[in-house]
Amino acid sequence: MENLKREIKFKAWDTENKIWLEYITLSLNGIMMTTDGYKIIPMQYTGVFDIHKKEVCEGDIISHKSFSSKQRSIVRWQKDKGGFNCWIPNENDWGTDNWINIPYNREVIGNIYTDSYLLKK
Repeated sequence: MENLKREIKFKAWDTENKIWLEYITLSLNGIMMTTDGYKIIPMQYTGVFDIHKKEVCEGDIISHKSFSSKQRSIVRWQKDKGGFNCWIPNENDWGTDNWINIPYNREVIGNIYTDSYLLKK
């Protein structure tokens, strides 16, 4: 069982001060509070790194090559699969078929809170 352990880390977006918090303590609410009283949205580390050895977290926007073109996607928890995957936004189709596994050639280029413009075509 020793080899099944993995580090569970969170970064968090402070919704009031619009800043990132690296080390947080969570309670079990919808919008969670740290011990310092910040209102935050927690984003869990997925357990994988990008091509630059940067930790990939929930809410990150990643760029990856798909066949002959570059795509951008959002790292999210996919409840029915029980794990983190990537959602590919498409302005014509917001259905459930836009999910892919987190690609091996991923590069974190931003996040949904400060860099949402990266998702516009």
